[in-house]
Amino acid sequence: MTMFQQIFFDCDSTLTTIEGIDELAKEPKLKARIEHLTKEAMLGRLDFRDALQKRLELLRPTRKDFQNIGLHYIKNTFPGAKELITFLKQRQKQVYIVSGGFKTAILPFAAHLGIPEHNVFANEVVFDKQGHLQKLNFNNPLIHTNGKAQFMRSHRLLNPHKKTAFIGDGVTDLATAPFVNRFIGFGSVQIRPRVRAKSRHFFTDENLLKLLPLLT
Repeated sequence: MTMFQQIFFDCDSTLTTIEGIDELAKEPKLKARIEHLTKEAMLGRLDFRDALQKRLELLRPTRKDFQNIGLHYIKNTFPGAKELITFLKQRQKQVYIVSGGFKTAILPFAAHLGIPEHNVFANEVVFDKQGHLQKLNFNNPLIHTNGKAQFMRSHRLLNPHKKTAFIGDGVTDLATAPFVNRFIGFGSVQIRPRVRAKSRHFFTDENLLKLLPLLT
């Protein structure tokens, strides 16, 4: 029986093997630039909001593009992710996604994994009538480098008696550690040196079901 009542997952490079926004760049030079911005943000060397804005300005994605990211997420589900989430839910555990990615893209993936929409927290975008990106929701805390930490701090204040675990690969995930009962650094897709160095628990197995010992 798992000891944590609430388990929070990052999305990109954790529940799925890809970084969704990187999938939108097809031209090699643009793809390399987008991937560099993603890497710098995940390593904490570039402000998350700035990196997000720069990537969107370069890509100019449409609603259809975000829907395609969702399909890529599903095709690249990390092995064992769906089975682990099913196992946790069968034992009355609450499972969440907290991501710096985009809710429009993540919701179909969450449905595939069996995570309800009201347990998905991510950045929000507004489209015009033609389906082109109009603006980001700058009031969403997850747009900031410390957004996940802010989110988990608020959650802890509202749920002081719930034992929580957070699993993620980036420094924005690592920042949640003071506000959860257990932070698990995720290195099975990408190993971020700072996350590995600062994580008491660090996961590198090739199947997410092997995470269970860290949740018991």
